[in-house]
Amino acid sequence: MSERERLEPLRAKADEVLAPWPGWDGESPYLELVAIDPVTRIRLGHRFVPVAAGRRLHVVRDAS
Repeated sequence: MSERERLEPLRAKADEVLAPWPGWDGESPYLELVAIDPVTRIRLGHRFVPVAAGRRLHVVRDAS
């Protein structure tokens, strides 16, 4: 399996996880949520969200 083939489903999962978060309004303080491949440390996706949304965040070091 090539690296590209391995990363495609991970990127799709990152998009699925990040999509429900509210979008940043462009003015208020924000956080950047980032999904990173734990093996290669490549950024799989990101999303800017209002700081208020961050109160529901939980840090996860490894998940599937």
